[in-house]
Amino acid sequence: TQQHYFNCGSAADLDDLNKATFMMWLNPTTVTANNFIINKGALLTSVRIGNTANKTIIIVRDFTTTDLSYTSPLGFLVPGLNEFIAWSVDTSGAALGRVKFYQGFSTSTAIERADSARTDNVGGQIPDASSTFFIGNATFSSQPSVGYDIQKMMISTGVLTLAEIQDQQFTPHITTATVAYWDFSNNASSPTIYDLTGRGNNCTGVGIVDSTASSAFTFNQGVP
Repeated sequence: TQQHYFNCGSAADLDDLNKATFMMWLNPTTVTANNFIINKGALLTSVRIGNTANKTIIIVRDFTTTDLSYTSPLGFLVPGLNEFIAWSVDTSGAALGRVKFYQGFSTSTAIERADSARTDNVGGQIPDASSTFFIGNATFSSQPSVGYDIQKMMISTGVLTLAEIQDQQFTPHITTATVAYWDFSNNASSPTIYDLTGRGNNCTGVGIVDSTASSAFTFNQGVP
């Protein structure tokens, strides 16, 4: 199986993000269960496509007894449309309400959407520190190449409010909370995508091709 992914290294900025907000601008050309969107530490932290028919994603954090697992609302990925999706994670507080999902499109501002299923964690968190952060399928995955086009991705520390997330949707910009921001729209065929925050979380592409190729895991369609 050919893999298409970015290796973004193991910088401390991306370790054990217990309170963080992830934002992605993408076009899900196809949606296939179990394909990874991001993963870290051989699934210590991962986000993957859940159910093919329901168009969901599943967020997982590894704990000793029971993993934290939240499934997005149905229809969270819409093939063929430019989407803005976001999720905030808080594994530092009470048992419930630790993940929130947001979804918007090129013609509509993001709104909060309710998760469809959750499993709260039991036991201590297994750290993912010093583990490699991947965007897309990593080398340990046997799944086929991912069928979606990632345009931009941003990670911020802390749980951003809906207003703060909406503020990023159409005009992405770096704030004091931003720890990584990658723009794949201008140089997706380059082996290196630079972290625009200047914090050095640069990514190296493996098996990446541009959107002119068929069946490609691409990164360069532009902002929705």
